[in-house]
Amino acid sequence: MNLNHYRAIVRKEFYQILRDPGTLLLLTLGPVFLLLVFVFMLTSDVRDVPTAVVDLANNDASTHLIESLDSAKEIRIAQHLQTADDANPLFDQGKIRILVVIPAGYGNTLAMVTGGFPQFQVVVDGTEPVSAERALNRIYTLVEQDMRQIVTSSPVGGLLASLLDTPVQIDITRLYNPDLRDIVGYFPGIAAMVLSLPGIALTLAIVRERELGTLENLVATPISKLGLLLPGKITPYLIFGTLDALLIVAIGRAMFDIPFRGNLLAYVLASFLFMLSNMGLGLLLSVILRSQQVAMIVSILVFLIPGFFLSGVFFPAWAMPTILRLDLLALPVTHYVAISQGMYLQGSTLADLWLNGIALAVLSIAMVALSMMVFRKKVA
Repeated sequence: MNLNHYRAIVRKEFYQILRDPGTLLLLTLGPVFLLLVFVFMLTSDVRDVPTAVVDLANNDASTHLIESLDSAKEIRIAQHLQTADDANPLFDQGKIRILVVIPAGYGNTLAMVTGGFPQFQVVVDGTEPVSAERALNRIYTLVEQDMRQIVTSSPVGGLLASLLDTPVQIDITRLYNPDLRDIVGYFPGIAAMVLSLPGIALTLAIVRERELGTLENLVATPISKLGLLLPGKITPYLIFGTLDALLIVAIGRAMFDIPFRGNLLAYVLASFLFMLSNMGLGLLLSVILRSQQVAMIVSILVFLIPGFFLSGVFFPAWAMPTILRLDLLALPVTHYVAISQGMYLQGSTLADLWLNGIALAVLSIAMVALSMMVFRKKVA
């Protein structure tokens, strides 16, 4: 074996990797990105579920229970309300996920002797079934522990001893997804990942044309000088993507009984903005990447992995570490999933989701403008 030949091949491969930004990013940042995503997502427990409390008892016992709930890692007391009706707009806006109503008789040992344990009321946002069920179990456990403590420490504890084995009475209301069907909660987010495919297709198409040299031929035509080349290439993918969005709603309704309670036109508009941002990102990738193989891998990392793990589809965005939550605000898919879930399950309008709508529009415009500027500089 000739070591000089071996060293020459190694040197050549290093030079080739360093000269190809796509391969270099894939080998350096790709592993770090995947490691962080999988570690955070697959080892994270449900925590900090935003919860509102209505305290009808308003005594030391109810205060102690609220403190117990707030100290649990799964629950974060975000609002103290006067009535249960005050929670309705907060649920619609996504500011709370659970409402706990502490009954007036809580902590009153005499009432518990004569009438048994009081019945709690808990209202749960069913758009995220897994986190909702875990938080419910934790609330049930904490309420039971607190009530047992009241019984055992009471002067009339002996009279209440027979009630210790009585199940805690909790009246549970599940909003938007009464049966907590997983598919109902996940479907709007899955739709977002499916609508990422037109962006991947555009990336691969432009990289393929660059490999074949046909893109450079188009750049030299009057069409390019009129600034119509990139809009012309993007438009067919946007049209197909819009049709896909309508098809997804129809399939969800017909095959999986997924409700769609929002305005269809507003949903199409949000889908259009989301896909437009993906087109801009796809154009940026097509400038950097030089081969279809690398483009396919990088597109999956950029489009599908964040959509699967970081958008709130399977794990709530509000329960993620703070550093990740800040990063998620820069991802169009995060805002689109919030809009999609609101329109599918809650019947929200763009006015209700105006913050996500504005963020999605700004990201779309910025992404397309940046991609067109870089594309003209690097290719045209």
